[in-house]
Parts: sequence; C-alpha cells; structure tokens
Amino acid sequence: MTRASLPALRLSVLLGACGSAVGCLVEESGLPYDRLSISVVREDRTSISGFPTCVTLPILNGSVVEERHAIEDGLALEVFATNSAVELSFSGASQGPAFDRTIGAERLRGAYAESFELASGSGTLFMVGLGSSCAAGENR
Repeated sequence: MTRASLPALRLSVLLGACGSAVGCLVEESGLPYDRLSISVVREDRTSISGFPTCVTLPILNGSVVEERHAIEDGLALEVFATNSAVELSFSGASQGPAFDRTIGAERLRGAYAESFELASGSGTLFMVGLGSSCAAGENR
C-alpha cells in the first residue's frame, strides 16, 4: 500500500463505521459525529425561538455536552450527551419523567425519528420532534 492511498483507506474505514447512516456525519476533520435534531412547536404549529436545534454528541470518552433550552410557559428541555448516548428531560411538563428519553448513539446512526405531544404544567400543548438528521442551519 502506498502512502498516497492511506487517506482513501481512512475515509473508507470511517464511512464503513458510519455506514449510510443519516445521523452520523463525517466532518472535514475526518471524524464521524452523531447528532440529534430536536424541534418543538406550539400546538398550532407556530415556531418557538431557538428551535429546531441540533445536539452533537462528543467524540472523546469522558466528554459531555450539557444544555438547557427554555421552551415556553415554564417548560424547559435539558440535554446531557456523552459519546454513547443523549439524555433528554423536560422540566415543567405535566407528566414529568414520562417524556424523558435516552437515545443511544447507535440509534442515531440509523433512521431514528420520534414525535410526541408534550403539555406544560398549565396545560399548553407542544409538539416535539426528535430525529437523527440535522438540517443545514439548525442551531448547533
């Protein structure tokens, strides 16, 4: 094997690890990133400031991403991500932990998608969408 063929080999190994997966993106650095897209809209489908957003899972063991996103009406989304999973919790939700999610990195590498209704403590309804594909221009 020649030295010139090593970059192509590295790329093919990364693509093989990533597969044709939607949620695994190979950046310019050559490293694959797992991402979770989060959208929240009001019941009438009007947008909420700060959404949609995209959470990139860290690559290094021991690294974490912690974020808090205020939604509206006392409702907030808390994100805790490691290189193996992302945990979502919704504080101020009427049914509390029933809406909390843990999504593994392997699920994000597939075609993961989920949506559900979420009510604030005062009964205001929101639609939440989760997916393994972040669109260009989403908050990152």
